[in-house]
Amino acid sequence: CNNTDINNTELSDTDPFFSSDFCGKEVDGTDEFRRYYQYFYEMLYVEYLKIDFPHDHQIIELILHLIIEVMCSNRKLIRIASDDKPVEIVRSTFMKLDSEHIRFVMDRFKENTTEVRNIKQYLLASIYNAPYTIGSHYDAKVRHDETAFGGR
Repeated sequence: CNNTDINNTELSDTDPFFSSDFCGKEVDGTDEFRRYYQYFYEMLYVEYLKIDFPHDHQIIELILHLIIEVMCSNRKLIRIASDDKPVEIVRSTFMKLDSEHIRFVMDRFKENTTEVRNIKQYLLASIYNAPYTIGSHYDAKVRHDETAFGGR
């Protein structure tokens, strides 16, 4: 925290998890988990996801916990689709997630007809890749629909 004698200074909390309320305090893992849980629960509109996917609350909670597990991880590398990625890159990608990415993951998961042996790794890769693939997926769908219905 900035302790200055200057009045009328603005504080800009760029990190939503370690705001000025936590400056100088040692925060244990449980508090960190709770803050990330609350943050992503709100940012991903989990309540609305549960309404839209009424039979999949368990999977939505698993996705939320996977995200938080990565955010709280002390590891330097996280395995995503057989590739070890620096945890900071994965965290940065997860910070870009919104509810549409999670809907995308849920829809692709429900469409999958192949056996998934490691659901945790499957979902982790899907979550990580969602921000990178969502646009191309919908673009391909539009192109297919235009061709199928005589467009262009």
